[in-house]
Amino acid sequence: MDAKPSITRDEVSKVIANKLKSDEFDLVDYSLRMLGEWVGLCGDHAILETTIKQDEETQYTFFVKLYPRVPLVVEFIEGTGSFKKEIFVYRLFDLYEKEEVKILAECVPKCYLSIDEKFLVMENLIEQGYTSVNKYDLFDYDTLKVVLEALSKLHASTLIYEERTSRRLIDVYEAELEETYYNERPDFPLKEEIEAAITGILNSTQLFNLPDKLLSGKNFRTVLEEVCRRVHSLARPSKSFRNVVCHGDIWATNLVIKRDHNGTPVRSKLVDFQCGRYVPPAQDVMSVIHLTTAREFRKRYMYNLIGIYYTCLEKHVTLAGYDMKKIIPFEEFLASCEEQKVFAMVQTGCYFPLILLESQEIQDFFGDKEKNKDALYVDRSILVKAHLDDEKYSNRMRDCLLDLKEYCDYL
Repeated sequence: MDAKPSITRDEVSKVIANKLKSDEFDLVDYSLRMLGEWVGLCGDHAILETTIKQDEETQYTFFVKLYPRVPLVVEFIEGTGSFKKEIFVYRLFDLYEKEEVKILAECVPKCYLSIDEKFLVMENLIEQGYTSVNKYDLFDYDTLKVVLEALSKLHASTLIYEERTSRRLIDVYEAELEETYYNERPDFPLKEEIEAAITGILNSTQLFNLPDKLLSGKNFRTVLEEVCRRVHSLARPSKSFRNVVCHGDIWATNLVIKRDHNGTPVRSKLVDFQCGRYVPPAQDVMSVIHLTTAREFRKRYMYNLIGIYYTCLEKHVTLAGYDMKKIIPFEEFLASCEEQKVFAMVQTGCYFPLILLESQEIQDFFGDKEKNKDALYVDRSILVKAHLDDEKYSNRMRDCLLDLKEYCDYL
């Protein structure tokens, strides 16, 4: 691992000046406190602690996402452009703010300074009462509701910005919005990993003893493989539905929740935008529902939640002075949800074998490329097979496969 990350005094001064919107202060002291030796998959995390003096001394803290030091992670983010993507997304948010898109501040943290291949410095949401979510806990209705409300603000921000500027973001930032995960470019570094994830989905159907034949009589594996491969086209901007800047990786570890004194969720903010993409908003909606809830919950509440999201989206667009029925009619949104449901199910099947592992096991997995090459580059079902006795792990993987089976039954 490379040397401990650092931030210069001049950089800290820029952070403070951007926060205060003034350079009338003295920087008394600062320190960078690392949050563990290895935390994020796409970057190290730290807390920047500062003391400044104006009329009196004041302390401010910030959350810092640093360019990673683990060699395999560096190889990953350099090949995919994920660190660069997150910096671009936050700079795009700055453009939204210049167009007076004020709701963005209610759903994402403010970024005070970003430097390519070095760091992003953001407001400290923990200090504001937000807490992270245990990735093994299924979301309840109230939690999912505030997450969908946050997503509606994120997506409405793009719609409002594009309506005000009379231009589509993809026309200006096509290169910056290149896909960082499901990319079919021949030299894309994750090509083998995505193939291993899809193979893992196909082979996991046997681990859970799902039938070889669908209700239609077709071969399950054949149909399932065709469905899984749609994930690449669905990760590109749609030619049929209105697109927005989506989070792209919206699940438990990439959001925080604020609760009232009774423990009831009252607000959520979204973090980690390294997979940001320009696609229909339904992709984030369907993805977060599939990645954070149980199958029976989805059957019971799916369309209620879709309605809650759309109502919130319509409210923000209307308050900005635009007619939602002319931008994304409800019937069109429902159709996009049906299309993006495929993306959500396949993404879940690709993610779960790895992300549901314990943190130390994930660290070991990425830390020894040679030892884990079969699971990393050939077949993710190796991981599933090794964790079949883990009830939480296997139940969520089974739910995902049953969703895919049910979808394939009617093709």
